[in-house]
Amino acid sequence: MSKKIKVAVIGAKGFPARGGAARSNEEIYCRLVDKCDVTVYAMSTHASKKEYHGIKQIIIKVPKHHWGYVVWYLFASAFHALLFGKYDVVHVNHLSSGFIIPLLKIRYKVLLTAHGISYEKDEKWSKIQMTVSLSFEKIGIKYSDLVVSVSKSGAVHLAKMNSNTLFIPNGVDIALSASTDTLVSEVKPTDVTFAAARIIPLKGLHDLLIAIKHVNNHIKLRVIGDLDQITSYKEHITNLSRSLDCEFTGVIEGMTTLSGVIRKSRLFVFPSHSEGMSNMLLEVAAMRVPIIASDIEQNKDVFNDQEALYFSCGDSQDLAEKITWALDHYDAMKVKALHAYNRLSHDYCWDNIAEAYYQEAKGLATSN
Repeated sequence: MSKKIKVAVIGAKGFPARGGAARSNEEIYCRLVDKCDVTVYAMSTHASKKEYHGIKQIIIKVPKHHWGYVVWYLFASAFHALLFGKYDVVHVNHLSSGFIIPLLKIRYKVLLTAHGISYEKDEKWSKIQMTVSLSFEKIGIKYSDLVVSVSKSGAVHLAKMNSNTLFIPNGVDIALSASTDTLVSEVKPTDVTFAAARIIPLKGLHDLLIAIKHVNNHIKLRVIGDLDQITSYKEHITNLSRSLDCEFTGVIEGMTTLSGVIRKSRLFVFPSHSEGMSNMLLEVAAMRVPIIASDIEQNKDVFNDQEALYFSCGDSQDLAEKITWALDHYDAMKVKALHAYNRLSHDYCWDNIAEAYYQEAKGLATSN
């Protein structure tokens, strides 16, 4: 067997995964432990194990998950790698982590994964924070040896700033998404489900609530995710939902439990205004639940019109019409869901994605 590549991972925050970026890194590197010696720099708010399925974790202690401490975690990870690390490649996650890349470049080849290029639209952050983040992004893109985008359209955009850019999508574990926690057997069926880890305006829940108000027949809606991100938006959502048959579950931990709850829905609506590449779309497709999604470029990069039903982003009236059509033509929606499911094993297989990352890391390592 050839010598293992030594890879450090920064920005995923630790395993077992709690967020989308960490989840994709976990899927990739758990598949590569036979080919790579992997070290993950983790935050103490997200991980506690110093070893996870053959992956070493260096825990950076922080008192809480706050943007200021995230900056400290990134700096501390970079300095530790520079002073004590012996790696072939450092894999940095998120464009907003880009400010550490010039430091890492003193010793290492750096691969940067862009999990989204729309940070400037995230209403949770102040204008100053967004301005600083965008400057970090530009630094990271410029100085990285390789930039990977999880979306096709994102790769095209980033290639204008760094010609050494390529597209490698996120994937899905079909078996895990198909499994169901027996604890959800008592969950009642619903017509429509919405889910987002952080429920903020760019996720478009307000568009969905207004759309349901337009629909004449009585629609049951289940909302999954953390609504306590922006107080004013939570109040807006609460007001919009008062006259609706709407259940708010909060965050549902565990993929098997989440899968079981989502599969109790006739339709999954994904009205996001901006995305990188949504793991949720892939996971819902693996559950064979029909999807209605906003027609933003990043969503249409994932599935075509034969695999999902699209509505004009931000247009609640159009979304209302699409929901009505979907419920009235449910057999056609089930055909779309089957087409989306069949697409997964070919285009979004984690084994293939992990191998793609390995080949790129190997190429960088051997170019030292």
